[in-house]
Amino acid sequence: MDFPIVIITGDQLRHNYFVDQLNVHFDVRGVVSESIYQPKIEGEPDDISDLRRHFEEREQAERRYFASSEQMTLPHNWLLRVPKGETNSDHVFNWIMDKDPHYLVLYGSSIIRESLLNAFEHRTINMHLGLSPYYRGSGTNFWPLVNGEPELVGVTIHLATLDVDAGAILKQVRPEISADDRNHDIGCKAIIAGTEAMITMIKDFTAGKIKPQPQPEGGRLYKRADFNVEAVRQMWRNFDEGMIEAYLAEPERADRYPIIE
Repeated sequence: MDFPIVIITGDQLRHNYFVDQLNVHFDVRGVVSESIYQPKIEGEPDDISDLRRHFEEREQAERRYFASSEQMTLPHNWLLRVPKGETNSDHVFNWIMDKDPHYLVLYGSSIIRESLLNAFEHRTINMHLGLSPYYRGSGTNFWPLVNGEPELVGVTIHLATLDVDAGAILKQVRPEISADDRNHDIGCKAIIAGTEAMITMIKDFTAGKIKPQPQPEGGRLYKRADFNVEAVRQMWRNFDEGMIEAYLAEPERADRYPIIE
């Protein structure tokens, strides 16, 4: 089944993996790869050391899980690399329209503005890391682990709207967690599960098997500025003190937070 799509995403290994997997199943006519936000690491020496460890461990995990996607397997003229914030430029808009896709698929991009959303109304699909509405904003698979709630790690696939991460939900999924997983293992597993869900969802949505479900209100909102070294240390303590073992011993905890599967 060939559904022509254009993907707007980031420029890291996890984004390459997402593109490569979709390219197996769909007619990917173009990829806009945007340079992603690089967090500032500053503070006292111990703080800097722990923050560097956090991000270095993420990079190591992504290399374990996504090493086969070091380079996107796409023809060169199908890849448009742009700086952060340029996704909504006229140049990118025209480049996408020239590809004549049916769907615009988003993962890890900047906020998409009105011109593209209007051109692909009800056909712009976003993969959001996090389970809406329980966690909203930034770090939505980080904060559940800080707060001792691994059952609220997952992925929400939804229609994109002008209201950020507020469009109707098409599908949600939780990763399969193992007892020896750490935070970045769980994060990578969520990306894999979300990518697989995106593939099946596009096929089912096109076949008319999925009805978009409005997002409920509520949930916890975190902003990028909320991220700090003390939160990272609390997350590490949670893992060291058996958070994952406790969750796996009580899988019904997830039932308290229903998702759209």
